[in-house]
Amino acid sequence: MNINKIVSVALSLVVACSLLVFPAVPKANAASKLNEPKLIDVFDLMCDCGENHIHGSTIVELGNGELLVAWFQGSGEKDGDSTKIMGARLPQGESKWTEPFVMVDVPGFPDINPSLYMDKNERLWLFWYPILANRFETSQPKYVYAEKGNYEYASGFKEAPKWDWQEIMYVNPGDDFTGKSTWSNGSFTHGIKGSEMRYFSDASLISQVGEDNYVEVIGKPSGEKRYIIDSFAVKLRNAIKESTDSIQASRAYGDKTDDFVARMQTQELPQALDRATGAGNNLREWNPIYNVIGWQTKNKAMEIEYGGKTRLLLPLYSDSLRASIMAYSDDNGTTWNYSDPIAGAGNIQAATVQKKDGTLRSYFRNISPNGEMVFNESADGGVTWGVTQVEPNLKHNAGFDIVKLQTGEWVLPHTDSLDGRNSLSISISDDEGATWTTRPIQVTEDKEDKIHYPAVIQAKDGTIYVSYSQAINEGDMKNIRIAKFIDFVYEIEEVNVVTTQGYEPKLPAKVKVTFQEGTNEYPVVWEAIDPGQYKAAGTFKVKGTVNVDGKSLNAYAQITVRAAGVVYPPTEPPKTTDPEPETETPIEKKFTDLGKHEWARDAIEALTAQGVILGTSETKFSPEKSITRADFLLLLVRAFEFKAEFHSNFEDVAKTDYYYEALGVARELGLAKGTDGARFNPKANITRQDIMVLVHRALLLAGEQIESGTYKDISHFSDVSMIAEYARESATALVKEGIIVGDGKALKPLKSATRAETAVIIYRLLKL
Repeated sequence: MNINKIVSVALSLVVACSLLVFPAVPKANAASKLNEPKLIDVFDLMCDCGENHIHGSTIVELGNGELLVAWFQGSGEKDGDSTKIMGARLPQGESKWTEPFVMVDVPGFPDINPSLYMDKNERLWLFWYPILANRFETSQPKYVYAEKGNYEYASGFKEAPKWDWQEIMYVNPGDDFTGKSTWSNGSFTHGIKGSEMRYFSDASLISQVGEDNYVEVIGKPSGEKRYIIDSFAVKLRNAIKESTDSIQASRAYGDKTDDFVARMQTQELPQALDRATGAGNNLREWNPIYNVIGWQTKNKAMEIEYGGKTRLLLPLYSDSLRASIMAYSDDNGTTWNYSDPIAGAGNIQAATVQKKDGTLRSYFRNISPNGEMVFNESADGGVTWGVTQVEPNLKHNAGFDIVKLQTGEWVLPHTDSLDGRNSLSISISDDEGATWTTRPIQVTEDKEDKIHYPAVIQAKDGTIYVSYSQAINEGDMKNIRIAKFIDFVYEIEEVNVVTTQGYEPKLPAKVKVTFQEGTNEYPVVWEAIDPGQYKAAGTFKVKGTVNVDGKSLNAYAQITVRAAGVVYPPTEPPKTTDPEPETETPIEKKFTDLGKHEWARDAIEALTAQGVILGTSETKFSPEKSITRADFLLLLVRAFEFKAEFHSNFEDVAKTDYYYEALGVARELGLAKGTDGARFNPKANITRQDIMVLVHRALLLAGEQIESGTYKDISHFSDVSMIAEYARESATALVKEGIIVGDGKALKPLKSATRAETAVIIYRLLKL
């Protein structure tokens, strides 16, 4: 960088980067090749001995990189009144799990099937269900959650989090229980809310109502016939019927198809309807209690964007009804709604993933005759679901889970031995479930061993963790085990290209691909660039395809378009034929308030001596004082001498503001996007991670050849997980360049930058 261009800038500010909203950009692509996993016991095998039934694990990564695993443990499952939800932690940077501790316990009731989830606001959720009367039909789903700062090991929570809230989930799919309805003028009139489902008794109305809109059932033991019109019961019947018809038409189970269909029609469907309608309720005939109780948890929640809101989804299932529903909340769990029933093959324990087009696909444990998994899809955010389809390439003999990797592949661990649970495998699909490849995780010779009920996540650093129950020696010895896969076997370095508006970018023919054992260059095929993308100054991405080991991977080029007619600082200092030897002038120590900021003295004294940064008085620098968004952007625009004509500015920037011109130029060049595209919030303090973004973008806009960084460059910082996605690319690059170094342990990306930190960053920029 041309130092003389920057030294002329006098500033009595400190660096802190504007809270600018930049579009999210893809991270360096990493393709998944699952190596041999490392198997880690959370705790040593222990004797069941009638008191330590250990099962149903769940795992989550906390915001600081810590891992938390939970499971249920006690004297049994539905009949184990001492069974509790237990947990253990793997603190960030540690290699050994903590001793197990109690996460939650409803005294006197079995607590079963925990499910941990960390939402996008870093709220930690734990879903599970106590069993009220020692039968799965009396399961009552429940949850607790803890806000950020109340669950981390580093915050002092060595065992259970400090739960901020707990709540019972009152599940109520379908319509209100209003009992007998009357027909008039082509529609029903319903009564007041009571204890029975909506129905009619007059058989003459059947033709008017339509056979798809009622369910005919006979009460037990009364023998009374009713035509149920409750939406849940009707949709449950329709889902099973339509799915069964589809399976029969496709002969999905080969020569076992007819037997499967017969079982569904004569056993599963009648039982489900008896229980759903209350016709077969042996507690009180016609009371549909199994609709509102008996719902169970298993797999993790997930968040999607739908209808302009973030939707939280939680799969629930009923052993009693042999069906599932999706609980969903559009207000972060304040209120819950419930989907139509998902049924057709005894569908329980959904493992859900979202496709590229937004469609949800849930794979289900089921009663298929050959052990095949089945799946259903939803195109409306999980409210309604299509017919059950058979997945012939995936076998199961117990519950399973799924996760979508950062690189788009789907990973699904499952117990795939049909004559036992002694074989746990992991399957991966890179084409959204069209094809799958499978490899073992753990297999034992003894068919009585159980290696089952896996849960899977991918950590921010790409590592895949599979937690599962292990019961060996005829089930006498049990524990929770983790299979750890290092997912990122190779990375493709992002390319930075600079051009001038009106000129097509010149993209390289090859890109660097980094393997665990080294780096090679591979040919890349870039997508065509629309000329309109480089007509104006700004930045955009170009996608390319690289073939590595027969696998097509994505590469990306960051294109920076500079404004035509603008003179930019040269990327290299001009060469002279007879350079003068450089001498260092001793710098006077003039500021008396640096105190704890001696680490920044050289930078502060040097820059103030050059007039780049000024003190707040003759002897004071105020090193801990923050800087505003506008002041930092003003510094940056002047330092790089960016220029551009502009005809509009941010709505909250007045023409009389001293930073009006600088912000207008920055907006025109694409350096600043503002907080919502229209406003900039210029007087707010800025964060360290925003400094990284703005400095990185300025360097690229100025034509500096900044080498892209990778996660490895920042992985040693304890708070790397706190870096926002939009800032991660800039952080890795600037750390790699040595412009950002943190305090040796942390980057503190969310902290407002101080004058001292700003001085050091500018000083490093001048030395590039």
